[in-house]
Amino acid sequence: MWHRLFLFLSLLAFVGQGWAYRLPDLGAVATDAFSTQEEEAIGRMVMVQIREREPNYLDDPELEDYLAAIGRRLTEASDQPFRRYRFFVLRDNTINAFAMPGGYIGVHSGLILTAESESELAAVLAHEMGHVIHRHIAQLIDQQKTSNMVMLGSMLVAILAARTGGSQVAEAAAVGGQAFAVQQQLSFSRAFEHDADRTGLDILAKAGFDPSAAPRFFGRLLRESRLYENNAPVYMRTHPLTTDRISDLENRISSPTFKYSLRPRLDSLGFSAARAKLMAMNGTPSEAVARAFDGSATGIDRQMARVRAALRANDVKRARAAFDQYAKGWPDEHWRDLLEAEVLTAEGRLPDALAKLERAMQRAPEAAAPRLYAIDVALRLGQVERAEQLAREAVDRDKGERRYWQALGKVAAAKGDEAWVHRAQGESFVLDDRLEAAIDQFEQARRARRGDYFWEAELDAKIRMLKDEVRQRKRLTR
Repeated sequence: MWHRLFLFLSLLAFVGQGWAYRLPDLGAVATDAFSTQEEEAIGRMVMVQIREREPNYLDDPELEDYLAAIGRRLTEASDQPFRRYRFFVLRDNTINAFAMPGGYIGVHSGLILTAESESELAAVLAHEMGHVIHRHIAQLIDQQKTSNMVMLGSMLVAILAARTGGSQVAEAAAVGGQAFAVQQQLSFSRAFEHDADRTGLDILAKAGFDPSAAPRFFGRLLRESRLYENNAPVYMRTHPLTTDRISDLENRISSPTFKYSLRPRLDSLGFSAARAKLMAMNGTPSEAVARAFDGSATGIDRQMARVRAALRANDVKRARAAFDQYAKGWPDEHWRDLLEAEVLTAEGRLPDALAKLERAMQRAPEAAAPRLYAIDVALRLGQVERAEQLAREAVDRDKGERRYWQALGKVAAAKGDEAWVHRAQGESFVLDDRLEAAIDQFEQARRARRGDYFWEAELDAKIRMLKDEVRQRKRLTR
């Protein structure tokens, strides 16, 4: 498996330049190149690199909760629910989104802020899910199975360097035929995008979003791109837009066989909350406040941005005044509870904040942000037992969420439970693919509770499994 994973990693050269969008096999769904399990393993490995090395990665559970909520709606509407999709945000004002192996989908903050409706944002996410459902990435690997490893590795260095601004490094690495290889892949992109368009439109419509948002958003990008000439937006460079693609979407929607509603759909409070958070992040705290309070706050997103900007500037009174002025007009959802909890925390009213967060958890049990925030507030209140209960419930709900294990480790440290500190850290390292570090943590956890037969047996099994995997990887990379 791991020699093929190396090839997959080499092809990460295409991440920053739309590498998941260049296949000729219109409508094809699967190949023999990789299993879905291998794709998921690769996705985890790539995601670790993004979290650790991408400076624009936003480790924000609230933003991820929002995108995940849209993703769940789209997944439920899909005839081919791939698996669990994982969405993450890059703090980048360009308009872009991209799919990675294993259902990981990256979204630039600029896309969220540019979308004029939730349906427009959902249209882009549905398009990316179309790429994942059809396993286009695995097909790309199959197309490249005879490629030279050195060339693919050089492309990885070149394009990742270009993505982070290292143009000289990129130019130095982009030699030896790489440009020709990239051009070959680009020739397949239009048919490939048509494939994802059609699948994405069906998912979007079935999920109850406005399907006309897809051609509307893409058409607006196409019109605006003419102003950029040779410096088109990132989305235009990685997702080649054509009038044919947009016409195809419009024709499908206007077809008598298209049975979905075209009525506009009201945006959720989550859409406003996500936009408000990103608005308040731009510039210095004082600049964010000046921008938020300049002019009238007619939209809910701008109203919430006022609260967030004031909190960021540590102007608690202004944040409270803005919240009290506007919140009564917002839908009574967990997003409002979450923002009010932040205001209450800033005011030092921690018991009230915890109550709001527990209400938010009841309203949105699948959301990570209220649960993680509640654990922190409970610890600040000295309610360690309550914090532990919340953390263990979180881990039981989703053992694949690294933040929950980290929270459990923090609670264990507050309790002085050394064994669980190491155990939780080890589980987090496993999810980060840091296997040797995980082994070390599990061994320390085993020693910390020596004499507990079941504890030792469980950890021994984990340690053996991880050591076997480490040995296998080393053999394949010799």
